[in-house]
Amino acid sequence: MTSCSLLVAVVQRSADTDIHVLDAALPGVYQVKIDPELTDELAYETAAESFHMCVPIKVLEDFDVHVFDEAKRTELTASETVVDDLMVYNCLKIADQLPAWLHAQVVQSPIARPPVKTVLRANDLSEPGL
Repeated sequence: MTSCSLLVAVVQRSADTDIHVLDAALPGVYQVKIDPELTDELAYETAAESFHMCVPIKVLEDFDVHVFDEAKRTELTASETVVDDLMVYNCLKIADQLPAWLHAQVVQSPIARPPVKTVLRANDLSEPGL
């Protein structure tokens, strides 16, 4: 089966000292190979779901997650409708740093948010995902 390669760019928005210890290695670029017949919106949803199923994030608010079509070098956006029953694909981390072309797009992205200075939170470390 032919596949289409999508990149999931994970950008840290909080200071290193504020990042949960289990999230420290998250920033970087992940690759998800999906069915090339999917629309851009379904491709985004599939890549995002695959990423979140394969890579747990303890404190989601500490990161911006972007999805790019690697061949087109364009950022994909979420569907405005709820999408159910997505196929989940393997997600592989391919780099700790964003390539220059990807970094430039992430910085200019409409979903990029300014860094958070301090985040106060209470976590129960006994259960993942809390």
